[in-house]
Amino acid sequence: MAMSPMPQYRFVHSLIGVLLLLAISPAQPQQWATLYQENQMAALFSAYQNGEIVEPDWQLFVRALQTVDGDSAIRLMARAYTHSNDDRLRAFIQERIYQYFYAGGYYQTASKIRQNGDYILKLFPLQSSTPKKYGIQIGAFRSRENALKLMQTWQNKLYDIQIIQIRRNGNRLYAVVVGEFPTREAALRYRDELNQHWQLRGYIIQY
Repeated sequence: MAMSPMPQYRFVHSLIGVLLLLAISPAQPQQWATLYQENQMAALFSAYQNGEIVEPDWQLFVRALQTVDGDSAIRLMARAYTHSNDDRLRAFIQERIYQYFYAGGYYQTASKIRQNGDYILKLFPLQSSTPKKYGIQIGAFRSRENALKLMQTWQNKLYDIQIIQIRRNGNRLYAVVVGEFPTREAALRYRDELNQHWQLRGYIIQY
């Protein structure tokens, strides 16, 4: 029995949509990989900030590239490596972590990482809960739009900047936070740098 014109049109329209989705989606990781390999970091960071990078593992990796504190950056990369099925991304992370340990003088550990990327899983086992982090809050607003304006003012100068939701006196606020550090002391040092170089004042929060 032949399909009536309307259902046939809907079927063809849906099929075209699915084919376009299949054609476009796989290209995105290749695009990010190309930007990374060609060292076009500004374009890669811009894509992340504009929400164009939707794959969680790539989001973690690009976020790590923008993280000032080395230990925090490597832990983010290790998380991305653990969860990713993208062989290219895992290779990028393997090389980054190898370089980190080699530069720190841990040559034996670096050699093991280069020989077998899964050695990263032994160095950074999955944790049952996400550890608390420290950052420098430079503003907090009731409106997300106002928080975005402040973030956009600084995002070309401070790559490691984000908006998080916090509660204060029972009210939900959108806080603009710079940095992601494992210790309060590291965050304090970075706060002093921000004040010295940019006359940017803020205070330490844990999130």
